[in-house]
Amino acid sequence: MLHARRRPGGGPVRRASIRRPRRRPGAGVGGSRGGGDGPELLSALASAAAPAPDPSALLAETLTADAAARIALARNPAFKVKLEEVGLAQADLSQAGILENPRVHGQMRFAGGSGAAGHEFGVKVNLLDFVERPLRKRVASQRLEQAKSRLGHEVLGLEAEARSAFYAHVAARRRLALREQAVESLDAAVELAERQRAAGNISALDLANERASRQTAAAELAHERSRAAAARERLAMLLAIQDRADWTVPDELPAPPAVDPSSAAVEQAALSQRWDLAAARRDPQVLKDALAVERLRFFGPLEVGVDTEREYSGESKFGPEFEIGIPIFERRQASRARLAAQRRQSLASVESLETAIRYEARVTSAELAAAREAVAAYAKALADRKEGIAETLKNYNYMLKGVYGLLEAKRLELDASSAYVDALKDYWSQRAELERVAGGKLPDGGQ
Repeated sequence: MLHARRRPGGGPVRRASIRRPRRRPGAGVGGSRGGGDGPELLSALASAAAPAPDPSALLAETLTADAAARIALARNPAFKVKLEEVGLAQADLSQAGILENPRVHGQMRFAGGSGAAGHEFGVKVNLLDFVERPLRKRVASQRLEQAKSRLGHEVLGLEAEARSAFYAHVAARRRLALREQAVESLDAAVELAERQRAAGNISALDLANERASRQTAAAELAHERSRAAAARERLAMLLAIQDRADWTVPDELPAPPAVDPSSAAVEQAALSQRWDLAAARRDPQVLKDALAVERLRFFGPLEVGVDTEREYSGESKFGPEFEIGIPIFERRQASRARLAAQRRQSLASVESLETAIRYEARVTSAELAAAREAVAAYAKALADRKEGIAETLKNYNYMLKGVYGLLEAKRLELDASSAYVDALKDYWSQRAELERVAGGKLPDGGQ
């Protein structure tokens, strides 16, 4: 019979195969998201479905942002939880192709005084189940593709998060090194001030000011150590390597590439290759097919079969039988209305998501452009500070500047370096976010 429950059946549930589509030249992650799977998603599915690999090979060398993303996809426990959504959809697809079991019924009757016995046996199958099966499989197949698309979106999200954590860790280590240099510089200033105070060349107030500056810098160094440790732990958590301590990252972040993609190019790429948009675009057709299934269930089950009966007299009867529901009260009208409303809702959701993606692409592109401008500005400021150090050193050698002026110039240079490091971190984190927004690798001009 036709029911809205899962259908019992035998046989193991097998994994659905993952096919590799052709990739358009210049496509991002798998080209168009109208269907199929992109190479990045296939790689993520293959690596994440396998047992968590030993990251020793990647961690033996200095870690890179790309390596961090690969390790996160292979080992992150939270991502493996989301990966099983595909397994659930594959099981639903297998279940959708299983037909209902035949139904056997029978009864025996005994006559009151004569002791004669009669019996009746029959077997029936749900005829509509055979008609409904292709539609059920089509709906489940579309749901599986949606699950893969949603997983693709999760892949990009985890990659962006791992890259951002990597950039934050590299920047935190660099800021810590700069802060340590600043404290060393102030240590030298305090030592000099103490000697000068002992010689009577400076006042007690001047010495107190130098010591206060040193203590303030020491407190800032302690906070910087804490932030650097937190950044390292966050990256280790995302990569599931918290039990490892033998991994390193580069000392500095690289400079930005020559150019970034235009906002229009990012917007076009996002609309053509976003995984979440691909999943949303499948919804109307899925609900349309589900509505067709509901229409088939208008009469309820249509059972056909054969029946045999033996009377008390010994006479046997044999023949076909059928059973069909009469749609007087329940005609699936509420279910059909619900699916129709959900389909209209899905069409509106696609339009809403497309609008949100356009907005996100434009805003994130603008933020990346602002981050690039900040990097350029801080790089120029740092170059000016370095030039100032050189001039101050000349004046010091000519006895036109004192040692405190030289130390102050060095402190200003370290502050400029720290600001430049923060600007680089913001740029690369924003670029990782833009890749997520674009749904994959950035268009030409942003490589």
